[in-house]
Amino acid sequence: MADAGSRDWALAGRLDSDWTSWPGWRGRVREWNLVVQVLKEARAGRGAVLLVEGRAGMGKSRLLAEAARAAARGGFMAGQGAADDLDFTPLVPLRTAVRGIAGLYAAPPIPVPTTVDMRLSMLKWLSEPLERCAARGPALVTLDDLQWADQLTLLAIRRMVRDLASYPLVWMLSRTSGNGSVTPLDRLYDGLERDGATRVVMEALDEQAVAEVASDVLGVAPGPDVLALAALTEGNPFQLLETLDRLTSAGVIEVRDGQARVVPGQRPGVQTIMRECIDELSTQTRELVQVAAILGRTMTVIDLAAMLGKPAGDLVRPLDEAISAGILLADEVHLAFRHELLRHAVIETLAPPIRLALHREAGQMLLAGRGSAVPAAPHLIKSALPGDVEALRGSTARRGRCSRSPRRPRSTCPCARSRSAVRPIPAASTVWRPRSGLWRSRDGHRRRSSSLRRRSTRRRPARP
Repeated sequence: MADAGSRDWALAGRLDSDWTSWPGWRGRVREWNLVVQVLKEARAGRGAVLLVEGRAGMGKSRLLAEAARAAARGGFMAGQGAADDLDFTPLVPLRTAVRGIAGLYAAPPIPVPTTVDMRLSMLKWLSEPLERCAARGPALVTLDDLQWADQLTLLAIRRMVRDLASYPLVWMLSRTSGNGSVTPLDRLYDGLERDGATRVVMEALDEQAVAEVASDVLGVAPGPDVLALAALTEGNPFQLLETLDRLTSAGVIEVRDGQARVVPGQRPGVQTIMRECIDELSTQTRELVQVAAILGRTMTVIDLAAMLGKPAGDLVRPLDEAISAGILLADEVHLAFRHELLRHAVIETLAPPIRLALHREAGQMLLAGRGSAVPAAPHLIKSALPGDVEALRGSTARRGRCSRSPRRPRSTCPCARSRSAVRPIPAASTVWRPRSGLWRSRDGHRRRSSSLRRRSTRRRPARP
């Protein structure tokens, strides 16, 4: 096997390469062989569906990214999309992926769904550009984090997979499993599997893979004490890399006799390492990443500045520190946490009442600043308590905004979701008596309902 600096590694990750394991990609021989197999079949004219699932941090997103990279090198058209836990906008993952394949203007902006006919039109606007591209050559669609996808996205995936089954189109769907309840996504996975899809379960890395990862990161073979410390991550690739990187930067690991060894007397735990990474941030940066974690996996600097009540210029230094610490990443528009596990570790540093208050402020800020109920709804739902007047006011505002827009089906309207979480308490001054058709007021007087009053005042024909 070639070393990490050999030119032979340049062939790794290609469809025609025999490499199934390389630095940065260890312990996934079975999964990678399945990916290469379906991509080669698509190049020969046959489509396929891979259903990827596993616990957080197991490398699902990495598998999809490596597949997209290999497909692009092999001449495929590739589109990538991902759902977000704080975005209720319908069809976002599919729209993003289709635009990646067919071009920015091939999938036009989709209006809010109103009727069943409108839903069919929306599916048509997405499937037709994808069908035209797949008719010209093999294509790959990767959709990540589908555990957060909306119902319409799941419906569209089911329909489009069936309608485009005759094309050389590969679908790779990914979700984080382990919540224990049966969801529409479970039914989607089961239905696609019955139709011939292949389920790919990302398991924990075995001992050999853990040792290979440690050797790649440390540059030398790990000693028994380092392997024992790495075993605390239970084969979770993300936690393993975080632990090794942290131990190296903290000087806990040293090289002795050609092996990486733990400095005597130092053996921290995995959670301790992740918590220390956050605790070492300055007060300003720690506050920034905590608020960012409330806003979601991705956020904008403008929203972050609004939540912190500061101009964007004041965030330059703390953002640089958070990015340098490897907690946040930045692209042209958005900031993002490097991994969902890291975001949850930050959230765990906040007391539950503070989380609720921050979600309330985030919802109010987004409702006021975006002019849309969609980004604000999940925050207000998370912060809502029974009889919560402020949440009810926000819900009323959202209903008002939704009523001024084309009517949505109940399943896709964020207000429909919020009504199940926040229910108004009946006024104490009146109680409805269904059998008598009366309202009984607090002072004991009975008031007949308006419909019954109208009925009772109608003229009756005189008796003969």
